[in-house]
Amino acid sequence: MTLAVLMLVIPVAIVMTGCFGRNNDDDNGPGNGGDPTTYTITTAVSHTGAGTVTATGGGLVDLPAGTVRTFTVDVNTGWTFVDWTVTGAGTIAAPLNTTTQFTVGAGNATLTANFTQSVQVEAGLNFTVSGGSATVTGLVDTVETTLTIPATLGGYPVTSIAANAFEGGNLVSVIFAGNVTAIGANAFASNNLTTVALPASLTTIGVGAFANNNLATLPVIPAGVTTLQGFNNNLITTVEIPAHITVIGELALANNMLTSMPTIPASVTFIAENAFDGNPID
Repeated sequence: MTLAVLMLVIPVAIVMTGCFGRNNDDDNGPGNGGDPTTYTITTAVSHTGAGTVTATGGGLVDLPAGTVRTFTVDVNTGWTFVDWTVTGAGTIAAPLNTTTQFTVGAGNATLTANFTQSVQVEAGLNFTVSGGSATVTGLVDTVETTLTIPATLGGYPVTSIAANAFEGGNLVSVIFAGNVTAIGANAFASNNLTTVALPASLTTIGVGAFANNNLATLPVIPAGVTTLQGFNNNLITTVEIPAHITVIGELALANNMLTSMPTIPASVTFIAENAFDGNPID
């Protein structure tokens, strides 16, 4: 018997989904017939209120590498321009000039104008201004023996005394006329103060702020101060630590004339190891 074999041929559709390559029409990369890669420049200032940056020559987005833009900084009163710096890709032509060109590199970039505060002078005091308030940085004439910290300088409220501002002077008296909130580290250290009345507005006393003076009693500590420190190396014999103190800091009352340990209020959660060092405590 002869068997007839019937062969059925079924057509199969093969769908190509890009396994063997890609269509160059969809490639937008450089050198492939599409748009070139572009980048963005942003600008910044190192200190709020120090100045403003303006750009000329076109926009700051969708820029190909090699694009050049010009930037100019306007400096506000009380500040000095230092230089330009860049974070990211690109080249600054004249980093020390207030006007410079910037060339875009192969990546986004932030161009920053850097400033430092300019020292101003009024009422025999050096001071700087930032954020709408003044910080006293020292005396013009360091032989002064009496000092009044005014409420305002340059039309700005005085809110702080800088670290080391009056260190190593000849002061026997200091008066706070305004609303100072912060006294920096060693601000009045190594003078000849025998008493001091701290302003009620005070919230911060820096390490060693009144160290190496002739204070016989601890000043009244304002209610806003929570860290007691800054009175080491004086002549203090007795201390009453107020209940609003939570921290007794580094060298707070070290090297005074305390003969007994002061009563520590329940509010205190931390006492530095050297807070009372060098006292003749029994």
